[in-house]
Amino acid sequence: MDIIDQHKRPIGVFDSGVGGLTVLKELQAHFPEEDFVYYADTLHVPYGNKTVEEVMLFSDMAVSWMIAHYNVKAVVIACHTSSACCAKLLQQKYSIPIIDTIQATVQAVMHHAPSSLLLLGTKRTIKSKIHQQALIDAGYVGSIFLQACPEFVPFIENGIVDGNEIEQYVKNYCLLYEAESIVYGCTHYPFIEKVIKKVVGPNIMLINPALYIVNQVYASVKKETNKQKGSVYFHVTGNYNAFMYCMNQLLNK
Repeated sequence: MDIIDQHKRPIGVFDSGVGGLTVLKELQAHFPEEDFVYYADTLHVPYGNKTVEEVMLFSDMAVSWMIAHYNVKAVVIACHTSSACCAKLLQQKYSIPIIDTIQATVQAVMHHAPSSLLLLGTKRTIKSKIHQQALIDAGYVGSIFLQACPEFVPFIENGIVDGNEIEQYVKNYCLLYEAESIVYGCTHYPFIEKVIKKVVGPNIMLINPALYIVNQVYASVKKETNKQKGSVYFHVTGNYNAFMYCMNQLLNK
């Protein structure tokens, strides 16, 4: 575990578990001098089967904890379910920038401009239809298909990112539609990209909004100018050792 430089204000990143690591990886690559606090709410993972009220409570607890303990200068909600349920409320409540995944998803889709897309997400995210509405509001005129994939997060949280069982679920969900692109509406899903590519083939565009979250951070946060490499502090609400083991397994594959 690295020690945060107390002379710098870190950027907070939170998710229900390991999914947000796909966002953290991009942030570290583009902001190497920044310190980060990663809040993994594994005590309550997955968020996708929780009520809106529960997701709001857990998300608010994450933001308030990072502000209270590390005086973070911004928070990245690296969770589409949390973003769908309560990003606007958190943005209204706190004075620091609260960066969600919804606008990043819109930016990613509008940049690539597919004629049709399949958005994969948790049950709660898909039920909200917030991505669909945000895309329509932004002027996207292509076909939008929505598909909940409740099995994916539990697999990934246990370090399982390949194999026959998960491949069958990918087939069940991704081959139902004729879409030009697949959009990751959950930050966990890039961990199973190899399986998705294997199933859908090379002609389907895979869109990961994580890079566009980076763009939002650029626009919202003043960058550190010192040359010292930043650190990451991990706060895990559940089993810390299990989280770290899973993280190392996933990032080393």
